[in-house]
Amino acid sequence: MRKIFIGLLALVMIGVLGFGAQATSTDIGNNGKWRIDVDGNVIPLVSGVLTLGEDGATFGEGDFDALFLCGVSITSWGSAFSPWETVGTYARLISGGDNIKAYHNGNFTIVGDYTGDSYIMENSAVWDNAANNTVTLTENSSVLSLVFDGTDVAFDVDSGGLTVKLTDSSDGTFDIYTKNVSTDYLSIYQGANQAIISALGTGNDLYLIAAGGDINFADENLTGTGDLSIGGITCTSLTGITSITFVDDVLSRSADDVLRWASNDEDSTFEIYGFTAKDAILLLIADASGHNGDEYKLMVDDTDQQLEIHNDSSGSHVQIFAWDTTGNIIMEADRITMGDDE
Repeated sequence: MRKIFIGLLALVMIGVLGFGAQATSTDIGNNGKWRIDVDGNVIPLVSGVLTLGEDGATFGEGDFDALFLCGVSITSWGSAFSPWETVGTYARLISGGDNIKAYHNGNFTIVGDYTGDSYIMENSAVWDNAANNTVTLTENSSVLSLVFDGTDVAFDVDSGGLTVKLTDSSDGTFDIYTKNVSTDYLSIYQGANQAIISALGTGNDLYLIAAGGDINFADENLTGTGDLSIGGITCTSLTGITSITFVDDVLSRSADDVLRWASNDEDSTFEIYGFTAKDAILLLIADASGHNGDEYKLMVDDTDQQLEIHNDSSGSHVQIFAWDTTGNIIMEADRITMGDDE
């Protein structure tokens, strides 16, 4: 630019020396190809044709306050020349071809392979917006989808293999769908003073499975209105329990070493139910069965269909009393002692 300035300065000097300080526009140079106007501006008579300097005859340097190319103000070297060129919807390096592509979507610039609805990243990963409300990320043939329908947000891996939904404020739930099952799902949400985990859908059940074998509820209270079924579990002890309510009847520890069965509104009945072709037996043991005779067995004999009392005074249980269906009493002893030893 400084070279151009020197050339222009030389033309100005020629005009001044050759014609003096004249008040009118003056033609200068060979055949009047240049002129200097009354303000001192050097102007070519033919636009876009004349050249300052030539090969082997160049200017040293020049200083300018402003430079215009094709009517456009040039303020830096980058604005005079750019290494980029525009090719359709993207720009690329002139010397690099399609090795580097730059796209501008109206908000930000993307560098990569972009076709408007998709963006191909390194290692062939594809970020795509091929469908309304849906953005997908494809990596190594697996697809992660992000769907927002204006209300709910859903994350989906491989078309239902795993789907996580974040519902709107009216529901406010975190829903998980797995194994391509779209009708049943696990829903988690926080209510008023309650954190809820629900198995929802069509007849969906909730299973808690611990790989180590233990599920620990610490010292929390377990409450519910449904049925509790425990299979394959041997309970060796229950501690800290003072009562168990069966609907409206109560089995309780009414005092130290006293167990009470209390019905709510009917006679209290304690039933011992014998299996088919088996007896119903109530066994009473005193003194921790420390001696023969400490055990009494009250039983209904299935074979004889009579109420019997057995004792183990001989070391094994032997019938000592029976009461049959007709009211007859059968005793193994020789006498009955009543009041006054009679």
